[in-house]
Amino acid sequence: MPKYSYSKLTSFDNCSLQYKFNYIDKIGKDFENSIEAFMGSKVHSALEELYKRQKMGEVQTLEQVLANYRTEWKKDYSEEIKIVKKSSNEKNYFNLGIKYLTDYYKHYHPFNQDYTVGLEMEINLDLNKDSQYQITGYVDRLSIKDNVYYVHDYKTSNTLPNDKEINDNKQLAIYAIAIKEKYPEVKEVVLVWHYLAFDTEITLKKQETDYDKIKTYIIDKINHIESLSREDFKPKESILCEWCAYASNCPVKKHDIKTKQLGIEEFQKDFGVNLVNKYYELQNQKDKINLELEETENKLWEYSEKENLQNLSGSLTNLKLGKYNSITLPTKGTPKYENLKKILKENNLEQLLSIDSYWLSKYLDQNILEKELLDKISALVEKKITKKIYLSKAREL
Repeated sequence: MPKYSYSKLTSFDNCSLQYKFNYIDKIGKDFENSIEAFMGSKVHSALEELYKRQKMGEVQTLEQVLANYRTEWKKDYSEEIKIVKKSSNEKNYFNLGIKYLTDYYKHYHPFNQDYTVGLEMEINLDLNKDSQYQITGYVDRLSIKDNVYYVHDYKTSNTLPNDKEINDNKQLAIYAIAIKEKYPEVKEVVLVWHYLAFDTEITLKKQETDYDKIKTYIIDKINHIESLSREDFKPKESILCEWCAYASNCPVKKHDIKTKQLGIEEFQKDFGVNLVNKYYELQNQKDKINLELEETENKLWEYSEKENLQNLSGSLTNLKLGKYNSITLPTKGTPKYENLKKILKENNLEQLLSIDSYWLSKYLDQNILEKELLDKISALVEKKITKKIYLSKAREL
């Protein structure tokens, strides 16, 4: 039975190629941990220890919580941990963890709001009756109060989600489904996100129909992943690439990774670097030439109109100057576009929209439409004059 986790599915959404490297190919990583993930894990560990002791009747002091965090950090931190943001360092992130724990402690002390049922609690959820797929995960903390279960998740992200992002989040909803199956007597389940950077708690209750939709969505996503061939896993470039542990194997990032490791002389000799530089130089020349070409074309049009000429002769080539009417269609999805589409459809001309504005322009110019229809369509398109200059073989002297 294929096993999936929420983080595994999120990895696919972020970049399907990263997913393939990690879960299918299982290739080696460029680094094992980022500083953000490391700090998050140490904050989670400190909170787990806090509630573990609280369950046994001991409420740690803030100093004890921070001392535990400090000890675990020093024990496990290494220079191999990746720090992406050049403006930050280990101390900055360590102090962020101190702040998060301090704010949380002061907010919830003496931690008697509810009863803790489980910490880092493993869940396994069969998504369908035939157990084709299973979702696994760990609940940071599960608590109960008045027969209502609370699924807690600690977030150390420095961004606060909007309402849509919270409603769309499926991680805790998946955990809630598993909790409801494990504890049939449960009255309801409340999802709780603790955004530690903001000392903010966000709660959400979902309806049974929501849970059914989420299970269907997850099954459909897994079916899609399982149906893909190896060539279907493509890179998805985003800001998250900077934290990718597989960048040295990725076609989007690997040349950048490679060249950053070269010395100055090696960098300057690299074939790819030279190709990029050559392209940049040619592009700059092209921009300059295009500007000169535009100025020359304007002068040609001014001269030809002044002298009433359609053909001009030169020693290297001859020129033919032609004008024709053209139109610009309204942007798809706009009221104008929908109105135009409606008119064309009513008159069995909808194919003109899907072919080309050139052909619609031809219809308008050739007077083959009735005036009323012609006027309706003309009111919805932007007419313009398109100018073209064609090279022809120069005469031999």
